Amino acid sequence: MKALLYREFVWFKRYFPDYLGMWAIQLGFSIGVVFRPAYISGGQAYVLSRLKTLYGVEFTAGGLIAFSLTLSSLIGVVALIVGDVFSTLYYEFRIAETNLTVMEASSLADFLFYNALGRSSLLCFFATLYLLALLPLMKGLEGLFLYLAVLALLLPASIALGLLSSILALATITLTHVRRPWAIANLIPPILLASVGLYIPVELVPFLLRLVAYITPLPFVVEALQALLLFIGQPIILGYLTTLLVVYTLYLTVPIVLLRRAERWVRG
Repeated sequence: MKALLYREFVWFKRYFPDYLGMWAIQLGFSIGVVFRPAYISGGQAYVLSRLKTLYGVEFTAGGLIAFSLTLSSLIGVVALIVGDVFSTLYYEFRIAETNLTVMEASSLADFLFYNALGRSSLLCFFATLYLLALLPLMKGLEGLFLYLAVLALLLPASIALGLLSSILALATITLTHVRRPWAIANLIPPILLASVGLYIPVELVPFLLRLVAYITPLPFVVEALQALLLFIGQPIILGYLTTLLVVYTLYLTVPIVLLRRAERWVRG
């Protein structure tokens, strides 16, 4: 675990300009979601009124930007974790062939679990780091607590996503002869993000598309994030958190069981 964490921090320092670019894209996208409709419709008041109709909550311009900024952080979380899992496992299994050493020294399932636990958690933190600067700047101390609450919601989801990505990557690497698995990895984040209702209530997402998202806990995470941002400090949030606790238990348990079965299959 220490070696995994050390490697991620080294890579973070080495590829810091890439993170700057990702944060800039997330920031630009979140602001574009707010101001582009206002520009097209002829005024920000129209956008605020439409959002009030959708969510039943009165928005201010600053509150809307904070809402959009926070939800946009999920773009980086999903893209980083899925891409990292596919590319790293492909390198370790097909190029470096360290999988043989791993299976001799320990359990493959444990190796993939600790990968998801350590690296996915760090990647979640790295992907949302820009919020640590922006939310306190916009909301003061409340913004800092909001960031910590958002991070606490996203961390278990990141681990679950890392586990599910590991299963899919392992199946792709061992069952197919794909030589560019990142081509598959690049397709997954847009499909997931389109199906979770990131900036709209999830009920407005077409049902068949929504079914794809329920392979992961992301729809529940988005609903909980939206509730946290819309009803911060209100008792209604407790219902979402209780549901999320049950969901996380399910989405963390099932992949671990599947990894155990996958290990027996890989070992033959």
